[in-house]
Amino acid sequence: MSRSPAPATIRPLAASDGPACRSLFTAAFGNTLYAEAPRAALRAALGAAAAGRNDPEAAGLVALAGDRLAGVAVYGEVAGAVGAGKMHGMAVAPDSQRLGVARSLIDAFVAELARRGARFVLVEFPDAPELAAGRALLLQCKFTEESRVSDFFLDGVALSFLRRNLS
Repeated sequence: MSRSPAPATIRPLAASDGPACRSLFTAAFGNTLYAEAPRAALRAALGAAAAGRNDPEAAGLVALAGDRLAGVAVYGEVAGAVGAGKMHGMAVAPDSQRLGVARSLIDAFVAELARRGARFVLVEFPDAPELAAGRALLLQCKFTEESRVSDFFLDGVALSFLRRNLS
């Protein structure tokens, strides 16, 4: 039985999305060495949403499949840099994977960062085997490896810097 993509609705992160987003991040990152940075960015984005303020360094978008939260992306501007955007983390529900949800989220936050004046988007990505599908997706979405720090997380698990130019 094949699954056909259902169009996802993308909207800004709301404070009420917190439990579902935290659950998606836990499923995606678990308690790995590289889980804390995306979780901290999600906390910042949810805090800004709860306070009704815009945090240019930590914003979020969610993808809805019907009335269910199917994915979340946290992104922002790089503090102190002009024209630099960053994806902090993204997670998609298992039953929504490979249906275009992640691509829709990437397209939406890249467009928003470009609207804000970003010239490029950077992703600091653990080059871990369990995250290979996420890395492949980013490469398919026009990100390229800019540089890497070997053995950053563990022996054999590098920190890879993936970049997408916007102009």
